[in-house]
Amino acid sequence: MVWLVLLLLLAVSGAVSAAETALFALGRKDLHEFHRSRSPLKRAAFQLMQHPRRVLLTVLISNTAVNIAFFAVSFNAFGDVSAAQATAVGAAALFLVIVAGEVLPKALALGNARLLS
Repeated sequence: MVWLVLLLLLAVSGAVSAAETALFALGRKDLHEFHRSRSPLKRAAFQLMQHPRRVLLTVLISNTAVNIAFFAVSFNAFGDVSAAQATAVGAAALFLVIVAGEVLPKALALGNARLLS
């Protein structure tokens, strides 16, 4: 069950990171097109980007909360370990958050900003 929670938190972290990159990678031309689109999702992306500071604050606070929850659950799952093992768990959790929760989602979103927005 703990592994499922950790996987879900990591997926949410990645989704939020990807959304941030995709939205902020949109140019004025893209946003103008989204504004005129019939797609409710594209119009929602346009509306969001009318207030980029709000979007950025929401993304940063959400991602920070999810990542803190990820670390809390991972450390709680391995509560009865030695100091060396706790360090290894922390390093592994940090690596997973950086790679799977930040770098990979942002790299994928950057190349597919219009599709993901």
